[in-house]
Amino acid sequence: MSGVWPYRANPAKVVAMTTAQAQIYELFKALPIEDQRDLLSQLSETVEGDISFDDLRVEDVAAIEEGIAQAERGEVVDADEVLDRIAARYNFPRA
Repeated sequence: MSGVWPYRANPAKVVAMTTAQAQIYELFKALPIEDQRDLLSQLSETVEGDISFDDLRVEDVAAIEEGIAQAERGEVVDADEVLDRIAARYNFPRA
């Protein structure tokens, strides 16, 4: 199971996680409880709702379009570097 980690939130249940999922989970666990709740709420709304591009706020659309433009110009950062920066900034452990 290369690149997949077993995870047990409930000892009776084992869930396989990719390396990226495990890293995200570790970062999530390091957040203050209120931030965890806010993030879970946002993720739940995203998963449960039928969100379309038309539902986004104007500033969100602008941020997405700017991100796309940056990527097209080659202004990108490796995902591991971003995770390292986040971990360092918020004192999160890296899995």
